[in-house]
Amino acid sequence: MTQTFANRIRIIIILLFALTIIMGLSVILQLHYSSDLSLKLLYAKNSENRSAEFSYSDIMKISNARNNIETTIYVIIIIQLITTLFLVFRLPNLLKNALSSIRNILKDISKGNYDMEIDMNSYEDRLDPEFLELISHIRTTLISIKRFDISKKEKIVENRNRISGMMSITDEGIMVFDIKGELKFSSDAMFETFPTLNIDQSIFDTNFVAEIENSIKKYIVQTLKNRSKSEETKYFISSLKRHITIRSHIVRDSKGSALGAIFCIPDLSRKKIDRKEKEETPANE
Repeated sequence: MTQTFANRIRIIIILLFALTIIMGLSVILQLHYSSDLSLKLLYAKNSENRSAEFSYSDIMKISNARNNIETTIYVIIIIQLITTLFLVFRLPNLLKNALSSIRNILKDISKGNYDMEIDMNSYEDRLDPEFLELISHIRTTLISIKRFDISKKEKIVENRNRISGMMSITDEGIMVFDIKGELKFSSDAMFETFPTLNIDQSIFDTNFVAEIENSIKKYIVQTLKNRSKSEETKYFISSLKRHITIRSHIVRDSKGSALGAIFCIPDLSRKKIDRKEKEETPANE
C-alpha cells in the first residue's frame, strides 16, 4: 500500500525520535559502565588487598569504555549530520514532487486557461489523498469560475446588444468615448450626420472640417481632458443650417476615477427634423 505524504513525514519524525533515543541510551549505558569501573578503582586504592580488587584488565575496561563513549558521540554527530543533509535536500524534493501537479494546474489557470479539463482518475495512482483532495477542490472552483466567466460574457454581450439597439433607434446624436478619446459607441444618427466618424477612432488624432473642429470636437476634447462635465453648449453648424446643442456626462468607476464620457446632441436625426417640418407645414398654411 502506498504511503501518504503525511504518513511519510510521520515515519521520518518517528525514526529520528527512535534514533535519538537509541543513541541516548547507548551513551547512558557507556557512562554507567565507566562509572562502575571508576568506583571500583577508587575502592581498590583504599583497599589493603589492591591487587585482588583491581587488575590490569579493569584499567583496560575503563579505557575502552571511555573510547566507546567518544566513538558513540562521534557516531551521533555523523548520523545527525547525515540526517540533517537528508532533510535539507530530500524533503524539499518530496514536497516539490508532491506539489508539481498542483503547480502545473494553477500555472495554467493563472494564464487564464479556464477551459482545461482536470481528470481526477489520472491523479489517483500518483498522488497522496491529501493532495488529491486539494486538486478536487481546485477542480470544483474552476468549474464555478467557468460558469461565472460564461455568465459574465453573456451579460456583457447582452448589455452591448441593448446599447447597440438603443443607438440604432434613437433620434438623438449620442457618442460614447473612453478616457483616451476613442469612440466606443455612436448612434446611427451621428453616423448619418457625420460620416467621417468611426468606431475605435481617436477624437484627438482625427481631423474634421473647420466648423466641426471648432465646435463638437473642441467640446469633446475639452471635456475629456478636464475629466469633468462641461456646460451645455450651442453651436451653429452651417451644413445642417441650424444650431445644435451638445451635452456631456462623465463615466466614472467605483473609486470616482473618470473612465470616459457620453455626449448627446438632441434631435440630430434628419428623419426627426423632416417629421417636425411636415407637422409644422399644415399649421403654417
